[in-house]
Amino acid sequence: MNEIIKRLGVRNGKLHLDWQAVCDLARELARRIDKRCESMLPRHAINRTVIHVYGIPRGGCLAALKLQSAMVDIQSETDPRWVIKIVDKPSHAHFIVGDIVDSEATMNR
Repeated sequence: MNEIIKRLGVRNGKLHLDWQAVCDLARELARRIDKRCESMLPRHAINRTVIHVYGIPRGGCLAALKLQSAMVDIQSETDPRWVIKIVDKPSHAHFIVGDIVDSEATMNR
């Protein structure tokens, strides 16, 4: 992720993302989730395991949808291991995603 962020740079104290960067970051996050889930569950017991993701309202909803799409992109179509289901409540999620961290107020909730 750091390479993607370095490529974009910071202007006026903010990181400005283009659509390609959003796609690249979503794929990188999908790869990280894939590795984390793979390490937590025995490989022989996995068959289309559902991962619940909650998108923090407004920008996080788009981030969750992009992550869902990226997870499909990084997997083999003949042997998908993970299916991302977007859930309505953070208490039902394995992962919570948002679009920005302007302050830590949302993150601390």
